[in-house]
Amino acid sequence: MVLLHGGTGSWTHWIRNVEALAAARSVWVPDMPGFGDSTSPPKGSDVSAIAGILARGLTQLLKSGEKVELVGFSFGGLVAGHLAAAHPERVARLVLVGAGGLGLRDGKKLPLVAWRHLKDEASRMAAHRHNLANLMLWSEAKIDDLALHIQSSNAERSRINSGPFSRGDVLLTPLSKVKAPVAGIWGRHDPTAAPRLAEVGPILRRTDATATVAVVEGAGHWVMYEQPGKVNELLLRGTG
Repeated sequence: MVLLHGGTGSWTHWIRNVEALAAARSVWVPDMPGFGDSTSPPKGSDVSAIAGILARGLTQLLKSGEKVELVGFSFGGLVAGHLAAAHPERVARLVLVGAGGLGLRDGKKLPLVAWRHLKDEASRMAAHRHNLANLMLWSEAKIDDLALHIQSSNAERSRINSGPFSRGDVLLTPLSKVKAPVAGIWGRHDPTAAPRLAEVGPILRRTDATATVAVVEGAGHWVMYEQPGKVNELLLRGTG
């Protein structure tokens, strides 16, 4: 199972899931190029280029004919969709978790605040907390010290602006070419899909007529952090 993180993120987006999933699967959780501790991709790289870099990594790591369960969160869903479309020989199943690029946002930006210009640590942490509340987590009670640390450290290391890709419909064409079974997991209160969450299932079923979408209650965009037990169960059960 390969878990791809979201934009302005790193493998730590999956910090509450890795151990539980690894009890039943071999789990790989990379930092994608331009995020976390990975080096930056070549200048001008887009989603398909990043997917190509990851595909080359899989070729080096996998045995001939071996496939993975590919799970992509948010921007990682865009990358996962491109990878699955271009390299069907490597993907046994594609799971999109709160994925962008489905045309649900009509190019609209979310009410996030800039933070890089802020000089003092308290102001920067307040900005990160605001962004967690307005994008990532539905319940403010879930904005704990760990979530704030992950958000701030990931944002400071991010070198790719994934927002424009996620706000558009760049996933629709590659998704139509995916041959593997497809499933989706979304938080009920995910602001990147609301109020059009009901459209996700029909979109996925254009690719896989049997595709299912699990809507997780009590969760926003970062669904696997807010409701890790439920998401872990869904992934291990093999359904969305």
